[in-house]
Amino acid sequence: MNFSNRVLGLLLLSATSSFIAIPVSLISELPFTISLPGLYVLSDSVNFSTSSTAITINSDEVTLDLNGKTIRATVASTNGIAILSGSTTTTREHVVIRNGAIIGCDGFGVTGSGTLYADIKVQDITVIGVAGTSTGISFANTIGSAFERCRILNNFLGARFNTCHDIDIYTSHFNNNSGPDGVFGFSATNCSNFTLIDCTMNNNVATNGAGGGAVGMLLTGVGTNWFCKNCTFNNNRANSTGATNCQGLNATTHHTCHLLDCSFNDNSTTNTFLSAGQIAAGANIVTCSGWHIEGCDFLRNSLGGGTGQATGARFSTGGSHLIERCNFSNNVSNETTAAGFCFGLILVNTNCCGIRDSIANGNTINSSAAFCYGFRLDGAGCNSNNFFNCRAVGNVGGTGDVRGFELLGTSSDNSFVQCSAIGQTGTASRGFAATTGSTANTFHQCQASGNGTNGFLEQNAAGQNSYTGCLAARNGTNYTAGKIRYISLKETTNAAFDLTTNGSCFGAVVNGTFVYTGRRANFEVI
Repeated sequence: MNFSNRVLGLLLLSATSSFIAIPVSLISELPFTISLPGLYVLSDSVNFSTSSTAITINSDEVTLDLNGKTIRATVASTNGIAILSGSTTTTREHVVIRNGAIIGCDGFGVTGSGTLYADIKVQDITVIGVAGTSTGISFANTIGSAFERCRILNNFLGARFNTCHDIDIYTSHFNNNSGPDGVFGFSATNCSNFTLIDCTMNNNVATNGAGGGAVGMLLTGVGTNWFCKNCTFNNNRANSTGATNCQGLNATTHHTCHLLDCSFNDNSTTNTFLSAGQIAAGANIVTCSGWHIEGCDFLRNSLGGGTGQATGARFSTGGSHLIERCNFSNNVSNETTAAGFCFGLILVNTNCCGIRDSIANGNTINSSAAFCYGFRLDGAGCNSNNFFNCRAVGNVGGTGDVRGFELLGTSSDNSFVQCSAIGQTGTASRGFAATTGSTANTFHQCQASGNGTNGFLEQNAAGQNSYTGCLAARNGTNYTAGKIRYISLKETTNAAFDLTTNGSCFGAVVNGTFVYTGRRANFEVI
C-alpha cells in the first residue's frame, strides 16, 4: 500500500483574518486506505489494475476530492470507493466524496453498506460501470445524507438504498443501466423521507429473462414521505422474450408521497409473449396510501403484445390519493388476444381518491378484440372516489369494449362532476359506463358526445345511480330497442339529457317501443 505525501495544499481565511494551513494528502497510486481525518486529493487519473477496492475510507471527518480525475478499472473484480462503517454501536459520519469519475468497475462504484452512516455527501461524481454486472452507488443504514450532481450511467443497477432515511438527491441522473433482467435506475427498500429534485431515471433496459424486467425507480419494503419534483422516469424498456414488466415507477407499501411536475413517458416492452398480470406502465402504485400527484405526465407507455396491460398509471389496493392536473394519454397496447387491456388511469380496489382537472386522451388498443379505457374503476374496493373536471377524449379500440369512464364490479359511492367523454371509437365504444353491480354513484353535469355507440351505458335498475344535469349528444345510439337499461334514471328537477342529436335514435325506448322525441325536463326510462 502506498501512502501519499502530506503537503500544505489549502489555506483558509478565518474570521480574525489569520490563515490556517490545512494539510492535504495526495493520492497517486491505488489501492489506497484512508484511516485518519483530513482532506485527500487524487493527484492524477489512475488505471486501477488490482482485483480489490480502489480507495477505502475508514475514518470520520474525511473529504475525498478526486480533483476532476478518473479512477479506471482495467481488470475484473474491482470496486471503486468504499466507506467502511465503525463498530456495531458507532456511526461513520462526516464524509465527503466529490469531483471525479469511476469507470469500469464490475462491483460497485461508491458504497457504504455497513452498520450505520450519517452526514455522507457524494457530489459531482460520475460512475460508469460494466453493464450487466455492476452497481453504481449502494448505501445502507444511512441517515441525514445528500447526493448532488451525480451521474450513474451504464451499470447493471444504478443506485440502491436500503434502510436509509432523510436523504436529499439533487440534479442527479440514473440512466442507461442495462442487463439481462431485474434492471433499475434507482431502487430503495424500507426507506423514508427522501427528496429527489431535477433527477432522471431514464433509458434503463432489460435485455432478456422472465422476471423483474426494467424499472426507472423501484420502491419496495415500507416507506413514507417521498418527494419528487421535476423528475423524469422515461423510456425504460424490456426488450425480452420472457414475461417481464416495464415501468417508469413501481412502488409498494409506500405512503404520503408527493410527485410534482414529473414525467412517466415512453416506458415499453417489445415482448410479444407477455403474460396476464404483467404491466407496461408509466407508474404502478400498489398497496399505497396518501399520495399527492400533481402536474405529471403519463404518456405513450406501450405494450408489445401478449395478454398483459399497458397503462399510463395504475393504483391497486390502497387509497386516499389526490391526483391533479395530470395527463394519462396516448398509451398503446399491441395485444395479440382478447385478454389484453390499455388504460389511461386505472384504480383497482382503491378508495377515497380525488382526481381533478386530468385528461386521458388517445389511448389505443391495436388488437381487434381487446379492451381500452380512459379512466377505469375496477373492483369492490373502488368506493368514494371523486372525479372533477376530467376528460376522456378519443380513446380507440376494435371490437372489444372502449370506454371513456367505466365503473366495473361493485364500485360504489363514486362521483363524477363536470366530466366529459368525447369521441371514443370502436365497435362497443361508450362515454360513461356503469356496469352491473356498480351502484350509488353520481354523475352531475357530465357530457358524453361523439362516442361511437353510447353516451351513457347504465346496466343497473332505475335509481341505483344518479344522473343530474347531464348531456348526451351526437353519440351513435344512446338508446337501443330491447336495451331498456342503457339509461335507467328518474329526474325530477333537472333537464338531464339533450336527446335531439344522438345518431339515428332521437328519443327513449321502453320495452322496444319508441315513446319520446326531443328534450324534456322530467322523464323516466325504465
